[in-house]
Amino acid sequence: MENHPDLEVEKLDEEKAKRNKKIILFVLFLYMAFSGSISSLPDDYIQLKGIVDLINGPLLISVALVWCMYDSMSRGAVLGLGWSFGIFLLSPIVVPAYFYTMYGAKTGTIKTLVAFATLLAAIFVSVFASAITETILKT
Repeated sequence: MENHPDLEVEKLDEEKAKRNKKIILFVLFLYMAFSGSISSLPDDYIQLKGIVDLINGPLLISVALVWCMYDSMSRGAVLGLGWSFGIFLLSPIVVPAYFYTMYGAKTGTIKTLVAFATLLAAIFVSVFASAITETILKT
């Protein structure tokens, strides 16, 4: 994390940071359910499917970036421009590096595994919503 002596960083209340992180995850899972449902629509909706597919990657990256920003603010640090660009461009590598830098090896590994499990759960929600939509459309 970067320390900027001329930049006053107000430490975010821990409870508020947790609430904001939960909201971010809720929006992610809600969108993934929507995305899964759209992906199982008939080919008549090919343009809508393309738009949703185009949004998926940047949305996941944005969720990682915003989550890391709230995490750093809850610790009273500034997520610098380098970290922000790194997370935006190379999330699978930089987010674990962020966890290791902020929390150390043991907690960083646990947080990395939790983030990976959350990503897998979001993918599962998308696949499950797709299967439900296909089942509904076949009846």
